[in-house]
Amino acid sequence: MIIINELPFSFVEGEGFKHFIEVVQPMLKPPGRLMMAKQCMLVCSAHILTLIIHEGLQEIDVPIERMQNIVRYVRSSPSRMAEFWLCVENEGITCTLFECVYSLELYVFYVGEGSNLSKGF
Repeated sequence: MIIINELPFSFVEGEGFKHFIEVVQPMLKPPGRLMMAKQCMLVCSAHILTLIIHEGLQEIDVPIERMQNIVRYVRSSPSRMAEFWLCVENEGITCTLFECVYSLELYVFYVGEGSNLSKGF
């Protein structure tokens, strides 16, 4: 109400607002203007942070989808999977199945398709 109607924070210390809060929720102690300003700043900061994170996630959307397609392509054929492991061996990459493939798939499917980890397995 305070923010939407662009009222000053001192509005919460007025008698009318205090009476309104007592009627709506008698057990609620109305916040002072300093607490209201701090809460507003916290909410604004959280909203800005959410917008920044959302923008960053949109930038990595395409690479994650490409990685999902690569993993699906390699896993769809035993010969491709064998070739993948041959390349790993030739390059001298030391990894186990769990560390290398499973972790990559888990990450790619978790980030790319939400929290439903059963997709793609």
